[in-house]
Amino acid sequence: MALIDAGLPGSHKKILRYLSGLGYARGDLKRILITHADFDHVGGLAALKAASGARVYASAVEAQAIQAGHSSRALKPRSPIRQNCSSISWLVSSSLPPSRSDELLTDGQVLPVLDGLQVVETLGHTPGHVSFYAPSAGVLFCR
Repeated sequence: MALIDAGLPGSHKKILRYLSGLGYARGDLKRILITHADFDHVGGLAALKAASGARVYASAVEAQAIQAGHSSRALKPRSPIRQNCSSISWLVSSSLPPSRSDELLTDGQVLPVLDGLQVVETLGHTPGHVSFYAPSAGVLFCR
């Protein structure tokens, strides 16, 4: 089984409960695919990896940020509302537990998930952002 992104810090508990409710054990989670290293996508990563033993997949840029325990980009607030949100994001992002990626993703790579899940570089939101395309299902995962 694979999971795309790990949610906010503390999300690991809810994710593991949900998987249990579906009849899966923690060890059934084999892969955690990371789209980007913002705190709301990797906050629960270290705890999920520790609880499940899952391998973590991320692009090289995002993997470096995950290992350092921070976002892969500088936050650039442009309005008072964004400044407040950025301050909160910075506080949370600067205290993320570091984690390690087990495999670096590259554009066009095909993963053994959903009959061949394709890695698609979608740079912009962050410098190493990726999405995942499942041709067999006609679904693009782009968080």
